[in-house]
Amino acid sequence: MPSMLIVYHSHFGHVARLAEAAALGAGEVEGMRIVTKRVPELVSERSIRRAGGKLQRDVPVAEVNDLACFDAILFGARARLGSMSAPMRAFLDASADMWLHGALEGKLGGVFASVAVSCAGQDVAMLGLQATLLQHGMVVAGLPYELSRRVGLGAASPFGATTVAGVRGERSPSEQELDVARRQGAHLARLSRRLHG
Repeated sequence: MPSMLIVYHSHFGHVARLAEAAALGAGEVEGMRIVTKRVPELVSERSIRRAGGKLQRDVPVAEVNDLACFDAILFGARARLGSMSAPMRAFLDASADMWLHGALEGKLGGVFASVAVSCAGQDVAMLGLQATLLQHGMVVAGLPYELSRRVGLGAASPFGATTVAGVRGERSPSEQELDVARRQGAHLARLSRRLHG
């Protein structure tokens, strides 16, 4: 049975909401096993709370070796100062041994992101994620035109679903943004079934 891992880092909970939507979409594809995990934090829970972040204790923490166990992997990260968030970067940096052994070659990958304000680096962050997937020899899937043309405050780009969180996380993902994430999950699941089914 083809399988998909959705692994993400979320500070205010926006990336987590996109991950949930993507999992719902992927779950609509018959015969797919879907698992959602979060990357480990680099700071204490106290520091996260002080910065206004939301703890996600109900979501299991990913280990880098989990990546080798799935046919498709959808990565989600908060864009931070024009790059992916530090916890996601650290998680991917820990995959260097997998890179040396080609453990992720041929696996399907996709990305999505959240950003504080519109045009604040979500595409750059997603390109950085995609560059890492390409280094691993993964097959990277962007959003089809039908999905990426859905414009809104931050609904999508050709690289993946996005949302705008606000500087302090005050904005919630719109229904349009969640729908694009759901459709991205379904798109990746359908591609995975074609490649690995």
